[in-house]
Amino acid sequence: MTDWELISEQIHQAMLSVEAAQQASEALQAEVNAKNLDNFTSELSMLEKNLTALNWVLEHTGQYSMDEVIEYLHELMSGKPAKYRTSIPIERAELREE
Repeated sequence: MTDWELISEQIHQAMLSVEAAQQASEALQAEVNAKNLDNFTSELSMLEKNLTALNWVLEHTGQYSMDEVIEYLHELMSGKPAKYRTSIPIERAELREE
């Protein structure tokens, strides 16, 4: 899977998080209780995590593009994936803290 496919997947996950947060918000509005509040805050936390990761990646698209080209060239020439990247792999971008 390419970095661009992973970015697309992150966008999809962010959209699912928005939907889940909206459903949790509606449940909380319908019945205010500790369980619904915990669910709502959990969904908002997940949404924040997904959007933060996506935002970082989108702000550094040039860096990701260059790393992807270098990785393809390295693999073509050596048969092995590149050991070094200047950017965090997309699947780990959510671990980055600004």
